[in-house]
Amino acid sequence: MKERFSWLPDVGASIDEEPNVRSTPFGDNYELREPIGINTIKQKWTLTFTLSEIEATQARNFLKARNGSESFIWKTPESEDRLFICKKWRVSRDIPNYVLTAEFEEVFDND
Repeated sequence: MKERFSWLPDVGASIDEEPNVRSTPFGDNYELREPIGINTIKQKWTLTFTLSEIEATQARNFLKARNGSESFIWKTPESEDRLFICKKWRVSRDIPNYVLTAEFEEVFDND
């Protein structure tokens, strides 16, 4: 059973989506394009969380425990449960809170 990242991001989360497409150029500026695979569009979210010191520590420990490779469930701002990994995050202190910024990258696991 996958663990759930349950902390709520601040307003202003952004999403990057880029279809996975193979492109084959031909003469006369003609180009053949086709999607690669069955899951052709992955979501990548840039998120900011303003948290108390305890919450920031818990969220950071959650991400550290997955070591950038183990996927987890996260409910997107669009209210969809999806699987993500987080390879990069940062915590800064903004008295009296802590600010965690992270990139959540969608993955398609088969378990």
